[in-house]
Amino acid sequence: MNYSKIGKIQNSHGFNGAVVIKHTFNSFKSIKKLQHLFIELLPGSYIPYFIETIKELNHQELLVKFEEVDDTEEVKKILQKDIYIEQEKLQAIQPKNVDLQFIGFEIIDSNLGKIGTITHLMEMPGQVLATVIFKEKEILIPLVEQTIVDINIKQKEIITQLPNGLLEVYL
Repeated sequence: MNYSKIGKIQNSHGFNGAVVIKHTFNSFKSIKKLQHLFIELLPGSYIPYFIETIKELNHQELLVKFEEVDDTEEVKKILQKDIYIEQEKLQAIQPKNVDLQFIGFEIIDSNLGKIGTITHLMEMPGQVLATVIFKEKEILIPLVEQTIVDINIKQKEIITQLPNGLLEVYL
């Protein structure tokens, strides 16, 4: 079975075994339908943890209580561990064209230089939009054939040639 990383357990919450998970999903609706998540306790060892309750804290964090994780000692075993789901489930609940692996990539414009880091991706009709913080403002950059010059996976960079005036609209 193949798995896709969707987040990481950041910290504990309270004393009942709840944890805060930082995730890469575009919408809470897709996540709340899941019955279980896989935690990579050891490299290549994906253990299913069944979800007892799940609540959205913000667009990047969830409060999750897993079955059989009932105290801080149990939480310690899963803290800072990566969270996965089956690739088939990810493809079923996530838009087909959005590659979650691009979250965290730097957007570098061939004319303007470094723009910022991708914090969020969303699919719109005909295009994928990347959310980036530029000059302390949240901006949307279209990731389409016309704007992408190159993608360097190793350096986690997307080189773009943005249309004139696009960034000025946000400033």
